[in-house]
Amino acid sequence: MNSIFELGKKYINKETVSYIIFGALTTAVDFVFFTISNFAIDAFFSVDNATKAMISNSIAWVFAIVFAFITNKLFVFNSKSLQAALVVKELIAFVLSRLFSLVASLVWLYVTIKWFGMNDLVSKLFSYIFVIIMNYVTSKLFVFKKVQK
Repeated sequence: MNSIFELGKKYINKETVSYIIFGALTTAVDFVFFTISNFAIDAFFSVDNATKAMISNSIAWVFAIVFAFITNKLFVFNSKSLQAALVVKELIAFVLSRLFSLVASLVWLYVTIKWFGMNDLVSKLFSYIFVIIMNYVTSKLFVFKKVQK
């Protein structure tokens, strides 16, 4: 029982709680733009569901990473420096790490919708599980890493 509390103290802290809160908000931004894009594509184009989901996912990704970069930098990982060189370095690392999760989610959407006939919104919801975990790990380890003094 003691070890459960020790694990909780180790992993449940301000950073992880902030990441969960801002991650949920980022997910909401992503899902709203995904849904809007889906409806717009349905209204103006004739494409299959997998293609529609992949295009919508890519559009939503742009809005979500802008929101996520700002909130992760300032509120989750407390990287308050606005020095241009550091911000550009963090932004490049952030976008590159998110490109990896974008590709993973696009593959997931294609396979689950095209091959298994999953509903596009359901497929998108399941993709969040992998993406959220992967994004936290890459942000913590590679993007907003603490500088040792």
